[in-house]
Amino acid sequence: MQAWAGMESKKGEPKRAQRLFEAAAKAEPGNAMLLNTWATHEKRRGNPAKAKELYHQALQSDASHVPSVQVPFMKQTIYRSVYS
Repeated sequence: MQAWAGMESKKGEPKRAQRLFEAAAKAEPGNAMLLNTWATHEKRRGNPAKAKELYHQALQSDASHVPSVQVPFMKQTIYRSVYS
């Protein structure tokens, strides 16, 4: 379901992607890869607060998940791209 949600996000179907991400998170709570993909979706939609929350959840569920670990180091770049 995560891949489907990511595909919908990339196709420009944010509402459909959102529903799929929510359903996938209910089916697989704590899946760091899913949470990271969802966070990226939220970042693209211009919702940095939700993205930050999801990245944080991903780290809490799996501190070794590399994409989520890298986010704090990229935080300034993410916020600059959203707010610039």
